[in-house]
Amino acid sequence: MKEPTLRMNHTNYYEGAKDWIYVQPPKHHPFFFENVNMVWWQNMMIEYWKFPFYVSFVYLSIVFGLQAFMKNRPAYKLRSLLIMWNLTMAAINLFGFLRQAPELYDILQKPDGIHRSLCVREELNQPAATWGLYFCLSKFIFLGDTILIVITKKPLLFIYWYHHVVAVLISWQIFPDSEPICRWIGSSNFFVLAVMYFYFALKAMNFKLPRTAGLTIAVLHVIEMFVGTATQIYTAREIVKGRECARTVNSIKWSMIPHISLLFFFGKLLFNYVRSKPKTKEA
Repeated sequence: MKEPTLRMNHTNYYEGAKDWIYVQPPKHHPFFFENVNMVWWQNMMIEYWKFPFYVSFVYLSIVFGLQAFMKNRPAYKLRSLLIMWNLTMAAINLFGFLRQAPELYDILQKPDGIHRSLCVREELNQPAATWGLYFCLSKFIFLGDTILIVITKKPLLFIYWYHHVVAVLISWQIFPDSEPICRWIGSSNFFVLAVMYFYFALKAMNFKLPRTAGLTIAVLHVIEMFVGTATQIYTAREIVKGRECARTVNSIKWSMIPHISLLFFFGKLLFNYVRSKPKTKEA
């Protein structure tokens, strides 16, 4: 593949990214499916940077087209599929968390660990790096959530499709930058989604879950976005002050506003959930 064409404000990002090599000897050993050519994927995402925009357009067209199609039709009964889907998604996210979080934990144990985990390219292990890639690619798979919502005629909230589109666009744009902050984004998101999908799986199995279970999911989303926004602000401030921090202007531009907006929307969702009256029968 030809050398990557730097786009937008990616100037000099590639040199810093490719110099972030795996620690030797490795602290965390990869499974066979974690041996991935990361440079190939970085180059591909740079060259085809418009791809997630096309996917998002098709996704939204299908979602709202299906919604119109289903308007006067009965909902599909997909209980078995929903159980299988949610358990699979929970397992993928749990495994991703278990493969990324140990590296973040190792760095946080060092002096000035929070700063180093956000701004310094060090302690890179192949499992964590590969699951950074899988994190990005999984966002395309998770678009299937909305399709299931539409064909089963569940309420389609703005936050559902908005956060899917944001995740697809952001992850594809910032992955080639190989930034340490992605450990935080990936680990926290993997954990929250693992809990959320397991919760949805239990609901699909018709378990009677307490109202606090749904409240916990909403709180976790808000905490995730709060931490994400705080780390974005911290790294941006470090750069403004002229301190060394392994981030690019491109990444900050792509990440800051979406994190703030998602914090607002998830906060609003939590607020509405708390204010709503409990149902007589919890699903």
